[in-house]
Amino acid sequence: MVTKELLDNILTREGMYSNIQNYFTSTELHVQENIRILNALLDELVDTVNFHEMLEEFNFTTYSQWEEGTQYYQNQTPVYVLFNQMDGYRYRPVTSGMSTVSPASLNLKPGQEGVTSDGITWKCLGSWCEYPLDEMIPDYKSISVNTLVDFTRRLPMTAITDEEWQKRRMYQVKSFSGLFQLRGKRLFLFPGYADGTQISFFYFSNLPVKDSDGTRKQHVTSNTDVVILPDLLLTLGTAYKWQKDKGLSTYQELETGYKNLLGTYQALAKSGKRIKIGKGSRTYTKPVPDGFSNSDIVIGL
Repeated sequence: MVTKELLDNILTREGMYSNIQNYFTSTELHVQENIRILNALLDELVDTVNFHEMLEEFNFTTYSQWEEGTQYYQNQTPVYVLFNQMDGYRYRPVTSGMSTVSPASLNLKPGQEGVTSDGITWKCLGSWCEYPLDEMIPDYKSISVNTLVDFTRRLPMTAITDEEWQKRRMYQVKSFSGLFQLRGKRLFLFPGYADGTQISFFYFSNLPVKDSDGTRKQHVTSNTDVVILPDLLLTLGTAYKWQKDKGLSTYQELETGYKNLLGTYQALAKSGKRIKIGKGSRTYTKPVPDGFSNSDIVIGL
């Protein structure tokens, strides 16, 4: 929903409706208070709930092996060098040049830099099968695990346990069936992926607002910003918090409505089934909590 319409709805819920044309140039105290509460609520909701509305698709190409006689460029995609069938490090060129000496000859540890005899500076980044998601995706919050696919070979990917990972690594068992691990915000692809494999998945963004150009950002700063999270949840949440701050007893009804709706979204985020919330242009397609039927359920707004 566009921010101006959202703030119109919030003030109406508070009984403070006004004909303000631009909320962000207004000097009225209650307007500025509501903007502050709305932005704080956006932070709170993004931190605690994986909203379906925040899902984005991401695609990347797996690292390629270092090759002698190849031109490398400053800060390009890392390359890797293996020191046995299963283990190796990835390196990023810090300077450009024709590479004739392997960066592995520098015996660097992760985080260290060094210059090979051909004059190229390299930085060792860590394991050759590690992909730092928060570096690759600026607005990364978390991954939707079941959406990982090897797009090149049209294969779904499967998470494996620490024990299975170590067992396969110990016995030098490569896998071509799409195995991975998530360790915090780091994705590890089990050795066996060919250079240049296309991997695709969905992730939850941590930026719930888009400006007029479609650029993601954390907070609303303009009438024309679009807020991606459910508008009714934001309306009830901001209105009840503002009324509560003012000591108004009427906040309790709004708070109850907000917490009930929030509970629904928290349950929806944990399920793979689908539900429709709303009507017409304000319909949200969401997962259905366990125990519900697969038929569409409508929660009126």
